[in-house]
Amino acid sequence: MEKSIKYIQISDEIKNKILSGILKPNEMLSSENQLAAEYNVSRVTIRKALMRLIDEGYLFSVPGKGTFVDYFNKNIYRIPLSLESILKSPYDGETLIGSKIINPDIDMVYHLQIAPKEKVISIEWLLSIENNPVVYDIKYIPFFPALPIGEIDLKYSSLSRILSSKFNLRDLQEEIAIECVCPNDKICRYLGMNFDSNEAVILLNKFIYDRENNPVGWSLNYIRSDYCTLKAEFQC
Repeated sequence: MEKSIKYIQISDEIKNKILSGILKPNEMLSSENQLAAEYNVSRVTIRKALMRLIDEGYLFSVPGKGTFVDYFNKNIYRIPLSLESILKSPYDGETLIGSKIINPDIDMVYHLQIAPKEKVISIEWLLSIENNPVVYDIKYIPFFPALPIGEIDLKYSSLSRILSSKFNLRDLQEEIAIECVCPNDKICRYLGMNFDSNEAVILLNKFIYDRENNPVGWSLNYIRSDYCTLKAEFQC
């Protein structure tokens, strides 16, 4: 079984244990090493599965302690809005376009609530499925001296995962907006689309705030519409 699919199978199995009540709210999961041995996969695969569930609100992580089941109301519709849950199939290619420290434009100043003279970390990735580019991902993070910038280039990570090196994930709040937009020429080139076709893409906007409600990160995922889907889950 391909590793990119295996981590989704593992996260779905853990999610089912949460939804069925086998894993209770606030219960601590086994360690990454124990889960890796249980599922016969690497720690990287386990970490990816857990981060998917953290992004979807089923788990939370406490640095130095472990990963725990989060509280949630089962009697509501849940629409998972992590990138992995929107894509029809798992991405299997990750290409770093670049990461750099930049001066913010007016949108960054507004959304990150920073001064125009402050610096911002910009990280761009292109994700693909069977060598077809499907997601142009760009993240903006206010420059924090403690943030391990050198490690950002090593592998693709969610915005929450990057911020976990400075913040307790339990203290972070997410605001997500999804819309259809017409991509500009740059995005069309990255996604292999014809700019003149006026074909829309799905834009997944994610804003992350600390416990004082200060914005600490902003990510934009431009997703080719023919590779994504939305579905709601209902548990009663």
